[in-house]
Amino acid sequence: WLYDENMPFEALKNLDDYASLKEEISKTLEKGQLGYFEQLVKECFLDNKNAALVCLIPQKGLAAKNEKALADQLASYKSFLSKEEISRIVSETKALLAFQQKEESPEDLKKLPTLKRKDLKRRCRTLSNIPKTVAKVPVVYHETVTNGIGYVSLYFDLGDVPVDFMPELSLLTQVLGKVDTATYPYQELDSEIGMHTGTINFGLSMYNDPENEEGYRAYLSVRMKAIYDEMSNGFELIRDMLLTSDLDNTVRLKEILVEARLRHQMKMQHMGHLIAAARCSAYQNSAGVFSDQTAGVGFYEGLKKSEEEMADCPALLSDKLKLLVHMLVTRSTLLVSYTSEKEGRAAFEKALKTFVDNIPKGRPIQKRRNFEPYGLLNEAFTTAGQVQFVAKHGEFNTKKFPFTGSLNVLRHIMNYDYLWQNIRVTGGAYGCGATFTRKGDVTMRSYRDPHLKRSVNIYKKAVDFIRNFDVDEETMTKFIIGTIGGEDTPMTPSLFDTTSMAAYMNGLTTEERQKNRDQILDCTPEDIRALADYVKDAWKKSGICVVGSESAIEKDKHLFKTIRPLI
Repeated sequence: WLYDENMPFEALKNLDDYASLKEEISKTLEKGQLGYFEQLVKECFLDNKNAALVCLIPQKGLAAKNEKALADQLASYKSFLSKEEISRIVSETKALLAFQQKEESPEDLKKLPTLKRKDLKRRCRTLSNIPKTVAKVPVVYHETVTNGIGYVSLYFDLGDVPVDFMPELSLLTQVLGKVDTATYPYQELDSEIGMHTGTINFGLSMYNDPENEEGYRAYLSVRMKAIYDEMSNGFELIRDMLLTSDLDNTVRLKEILVEARLRHQMKMQHMGHLIAAARCSAYQNSAGVFSDQTAGVGFYEGLKKSEEEMADCPALLSDKLKLLVHMLVTRSTLLVSYTSEKEGRAAFEKALKTFVDNIPKGRPIQKRRNFEPYGLLNEAFTTAGQVQFVAKHGEFNTKKFPFTGSLNVLRHIMNYDYLWQNIRVTGGAYGCGATFTRKGDVTMRSYRDPHLKRSVNIYKKAVDFIRNFDVDEETMTKFIIGTIGGEDTPMTPSLFDTTSMAAYMNGLTTEERQKNRDQILDCTPEDIRALADYVKDAWKKSGICVVGSESAIEKDKHLFKTIRPLI
């Protein structure tokens, strides 16, 4: 699409392919033969006698060896160049850097049609949070047009589950639906879910704790969407998976465990920016610890530990998963979110009452746990790759520096101006980003970055950039439009459901949301410059985490307290 104006139409040509497939399917049906796709599977896979075995054998130090070979090759190439040729290459490189850093001329920019601040809607988006009690369980209704589909989210409060159980809890969300239940073998579960619902997903959710400024609340979440008439069947499938899953089948659990570890290995190497950012925030707050232990390095280490434990005691993982289900899947820990039109409530309430009547009452949460941060570890995790994922995290004092909507504008400025120009354009990284949260978190990160120390220094210099930030009204308006564009993303019913519920769970009132929007729309360069003190405060006590090549990390090893292999 970027390079060929005809490419957008390529996808339309697939219609001919679909027509051809339909014709082939019809022919096999008319002849009473084996189905067309079934025949393809039989010929190409089941009866195929040809196979190839490819072994990928890791070699320690290979990345450094390849880098040295490339450096030697370049040095050899340079030795054959004349002074004039070297001078030309240097001049061309400088010209490229100058071109990358050059700002567009005002004349060219004025050719582009743009909105004005007055064109932007002042009123914040209307959400819907209607708290009720159904079957003695708290329910939050969200009313919107859903075309006869109900969106259900069940939140089981983790409350006092210890941090040591977080990796197993995250694994549990991958086990449910992948093992036999009392009603269905796991191979048939997908078909039943597809027959009666749009989807049933298990996961983990975290929100700010409105009752504790420093705390967070985490939940085991179950999300389902179904037409109103199928609500009862959907809830029954959820109950079946939550309470009757065969968690004693250690052979099947071992298969899921190994698959989860291998999948997470790939994620850590290809999405190292998320891994590094989560690990970095875990140095200072409970939310980061939760993210790391359920989806980061801590999670991976937990999976490896479970594998080792299963070798000595196959039933140990099974016992932990059953204990988690026993602790969490109860009426006393349950909070429900439901999105539909008003006419969709009756079927939902009937199904919910039956569901609640058939799960244990449980016990109230005794004491809510907030996980202890790791401290400023400043870690580096080595990989066989040749790029880095570089993250830096700190926290500003929210009492001294209260959250303001201007931070949302600053995030947009950082992502599409300062970091974009320095990390992406001139630095050569594939991506970059900054985040600022209501809890005071400041995180900056790079994605597939050829640099390490250079990027860390760019993060540090962000304070100076912000303090000296100065643009004209037209440019400032563009940043505000970009920020509001993210706020005003068109919403599907599913997105409306999660957005409304997030506001409810985080204790974010309409008044606060409106204040945030007003601060965005009224933001000035002076407001942005005032945020330099926020970032400066965050950087006073901050940490870095890097996932990257062994040679790059070794070169800047003085930045780290700990260096170890990622896998």
